[in-house]
Amino acid sequence: MLGASLASQHIKGNLFLDDKKSGHSHSAVYSLGVESNYRYISKPKFQMYSGLGAGYAFGKTTFKLGDALEFKNTNNNKSKINYFTFHVTALGFRVGKKLAAFAELGVGYKGIINGGLSYQF
Repeated sequence: MLGASLASQHIKGNLFLDDKKSGHSHSAVYSLGVESNYRYISKPKFQMYSGLGAGYAFGKTTFKLGDALEFKNTNNNKSKINYFTFHVTALGFRVGKKLAAFAELGVGYKGIINGGLSYQF
């Protein structure tokens, strides 16, 4: 099987300096990948597979620094994110015909545990 994937990841966090909250950050990363799966079991309503994917991640991180910092550079509070990325699906299951539910275990741009709905043409 050959396919494509779009993954989205949003991370919010607090920034600390000397155990004092000094601001917060927000990152938004989008990954677009091309994937290939090998199916161990390929029945009409059930599939078990492993796979590999390669792609590109892009997005941005913004920082909001509070008054707790003595030295602030307000011109440098955004950072672009651009890098090549991958995903390895160690084990995946798909249940259904054209429209189906799936669950995957792996590592990479889709995370460790991934699930959802898929449609096959």
